[in-house]
Amino acid sequence: MDYTLALLFSLLHVFSVGTAAPLPVEVVKMKSKVKWMAEQLVVRLNKDFQVPPGLTLSPPADILDGPSSIVTVLDGYNSLISDTFNGVSQVKLTS
Repeated sequence: MDYTLALLFSLLHVFSVGTAAPLPVEVVKMKSKVKWMAEQLVVRLNKDFQVPPGLTLSPPADILDGPSSIVTVLDGYNSLISDTFNGVSQVKLTS
């Protein structure tokens, strides 16, 4: 009896995960808008921010492939700006 109950719960879990509802349209639109705005910010930073000699941005800002790379590039700008302006405190994001 114990095995049957455990098997039933595991099958229920598999079916509930397998039939998860898709994201609402509003969430998809919001995610794409946030991604677009972040990409535009990186483009503007690239254009307007002059990197002092001896400092480099890592990774290169011209390689934007998805949200994780955008966050990495923005974090690089955050570090670069902090280094440039003599220890300006960096913004720390918590997840």
